[in-house]
Amino acid sequence: MRWSSLKKKRSWRSSLRTRAKGRRLKHSYDEPSLALLPETEARARLCGRSLSFRVLRPPFPALGVGVLRVLRVREGRAAIEIVAGYERYERLGA
Repeated sequence: MRWSSLKKKRSWRSSLRTRAKGRRLKHSYDEPSLALLPETEARARLCGRSLSFRVLRPPFPALGVGVLRVLRVREGRAAIEIVAGYERYERLGA
């Protein structure tokens, strides 16, 4: 098969990536300043905006200990996505 025909047969994911590169989302918040803030403080700074919230957890039964902190903030289609995690986790059971 020739290189030109291989080039045309890219996956649908690669076309999505190239389309997303050309378009930059405008953020009305400063993402680096929200990283590692306590979750309550980050939500207060983003008040009035639609938020989607997830808490990361380990793959074993555990309790979160310490402050719940923002790990990642990303602007989605319908809302700002916040991913948070505790400072540490204590394993439950034996």
